[in-house]
Amino acid sequence: MKQRKFQIDFGVGCIGQDDWGAEYTLGAVSRDFAIYWEPSTYNDANLIRHLHTISDEDFASEDYDDNSPLITDECEEKEEQPIWYDINDLEHLSGIYFLGSAYVVEIGDDGNQIPDTEIEIDPHILHTRQTGIDVEDEPPVVKEGFDPDDEEWEDTPPELIDPDIVWQPVLEFYNEEKGQFHEWIAETDGEDFDPHKLVIALVYIDSFGRFDNPFVEAVFYDEEEIEAEVPLYLFSGGNPRTQVGWTDITGRKQMKEIGLGMWDIKQQNYENSWADCRESIATSISGGETRIKS
Repeated sequence: MKQRKFQIDFGVGCIGQDDWGAEYTLGAVSRDFAIYWEPSTYNDANLIRHLHTISDEDFASEDYDDNSPLITDECEEKEEQPIWYDINDLEHLSGIYFLGSAYVVEIGDDGNQIPDTEIEIDPHILHTRQTGIDVEDEPPVVKEGFDPDDEEWEDTPPELIDPDIVWQPVLEFYNEEKGQFHEWIAETDGEDFDPHKLVIALVYIDSFGRFDNPFVEAVFYDEEEIEAEVPLYLFSGGNPRTQVGWTDITGRKQMKEIGLGMWDIKQQNYENSWADCRESIATSISGGETRIKS
């Protein structure tokens, strides 16, 4: 039977409209840099300008803060400081926001969308995770032999004085973009597109509260992950945000110690989530849901 292709998109639909998404990075910085640029001391506009001068290697600019510590402990000269998008050892995301729907349209033999075939779908969610800064100010230093029940700590959240937690000073940068983002192509052996076979994974950014929409991190059809196609075009929406803070890297550090990287962790999370997702899909099918919104 002849194969059929279906384009999957998110945002506002498949028919050539611009969507919103972002590029997001999270990476380790020096403690001195994080303390200097604490949100209680500086607003992010100053930090954005400072980081942009580093990207442009324009250290003579008045926007470059000569009083700022260098970004990482490895840097010995200001010229050695990394560009913001290279500060990404903990996270680097780039893609479209999930606004609650997936849009699927059939692709003809000529590579074009077939008119009047677009459907709006409520996809099944395989896995959601959160990333970002956990606390803005440096957690208190817990000295050896401390007593968590001591009056000294009575107003301090327990997670900030847990001696087993590893806190890492970090910088995060969030640059919103508008355009036509990645698209995903699913193929069938002649069958219609089955909405119950469309499953996605999402990631939320904790730190910037006004960005409530998660990223689409992965797309699956019939339990096979689909490779994202290259975006057609993007242009900056002119809405960058950045800040410093501290992130709990305990789990990441433990994974790294046993030889697992971030990609391994993500794949493990996906695999662990499939049992619950299959149960959710079965319940949806038995309940007569089509998952088609329109």
